[in-house]
Amino acid sequence: MAFDYAAHGFKCGIEVHQRLDTKKLFCNCYCDPNKAIAEGRKALLRRRLRAVAGELGELDPAAAFEAGRGKEFSYSVDSATACLVETDDEPPHSARQEALEAVVQAALLLNAKPVDEIHFMRKTVVDGSAVSGFQRTALVATDGWIETSKGRVGIPTVCLEEEASGILGKKGNVAEYRLDRLGIPLVEIASDASIKDGDHCREVAEKIGSLLRSTGKVQRGIGTIRQDVNVSIREGGRVEIKGAQELADLPELVENEAGRQLAFAELKKELLARAKPEEHVHALDVTHVFAATKCGFVSKALAAGGMVVGVRLKGFAGFLGKEVMPDHRVGTELSGYAKAFGGVGGIIHSDEDLGKYSFSRAEITAVKTLLECGVKDAFVLCVGAEFNAVRALGAVFDRAMQAFEGLPPETRRAEGRKSVFMRPLPGAGRMYPETDV
Repeated sequence: MAFDYAAHGFKCGIEVHQRLDTKKLFCNCYCDPNKAIAEGRKALLRRRLRAVAGELGELDPAAAFEAGRGKEFSYSVDSATACLVETDDEPPHSARQEALEAVVQAALLLNAKPVDEIHFMRKTVVDGSAVSGFQRTALVATDGWIETSKGRVGIPTVCLEEEASGILGKKGNVAEYRLDRLGIPLVEIASDASIKDGDHCREVAEKIGSLLRSTGKVQRGIGTIRQDVNVSIREGGRVEIKGAQELADLPELVENEAGRQLAFAELKKELLARAKPEEHVHALDVTHVFAATKCGFVSKALAAGGMVVGVRLKGFAGFLGKEVMPDHRVGTELSGYAKAFGGVGGIIHSDEDLGKYSFSRAEITAVKTLLECGVKDAFVLCVGAEFNAVRALGAVFDRAMQAFEGLPPETRRAEGRKSVFMRPLPGAGRMYPETDV
């Protein structure tokens, strides 16, 4: 059955990010990842990043989250596509005029009004995708609009900003990036929240993309354009889904998110009818229970010096298996938080078929006894190094208790037509003036 958008106060806006086909915004390097470019000298950098207060004196929650993960970042540098500006060893050059002109042209096609003066700001980004710990962005035009089959959609802002580094992968606590993409000019076009439904979201994205391609000044190919979608319903809260690549996925991505928010609104009512939120996490080291376990990955983790930590979720029995999106349950949501905050591979919870892990009945009974689980209570286990497992279960507990209050604002990552938790939703605290441009 199709989601009734109007009945649930649905709101949706979209941000379209498109790479421009010019040299980089603040240096003379050029890179189009979809074109063959002769290689230059290679180098490898390592960095650790810290979150700093923005112009308002506040520490942004998204930046604080990333900094708290304690990650180290490795950057692969090729002198053919990156220089000292990208490595943050040289001040930025003047903003590229060709890129500014391309964004103004796009803004005029969107019926937007260019601002009198362009000033760059720094947006704190400490997930490793920017060596400097911030991304430069500038407001270029405001108050635009486009016509669609379901009415006019406003375009409040058109911005020029820097592309982020490309992620190569992760090895333990080190995230690996390449710097060829960093600094490519991006035009960012943000709509207002007047998008009516998932199909309308796709139409708006298609129309904006078509207008951008008509300028002849944008890169083409895989990864050159992406969409971030903001979705909320009356019973939910604002959620930003980043990195949607395929237009065909947008209708179902939007509908799945609206349905997820409604499912959590219903879960809130069911939880409040059964239990009250706990103030303090009831987590315990239950490693000794699994000393002779037949579960392969648990015994392997324990042999490597890891531990098993468990937490009770009061009133959650039967709810962790509740589906909130197709093939995506409450337990999947909690696992996403564990992965993001603790860097673990996932969680084990009591609503699963625990037989698939080769756990004995005695082991499960012992865990329930140690965690003081009643018949209406659930439990979650996490296996790994002490710091990671404890941090992961702390995040699981906090997210579970938030379910009693409603849906928290989140940034999520698009994975096809579904999404997973990425980090807390950022605010104005991450912005501060650019002093080098």
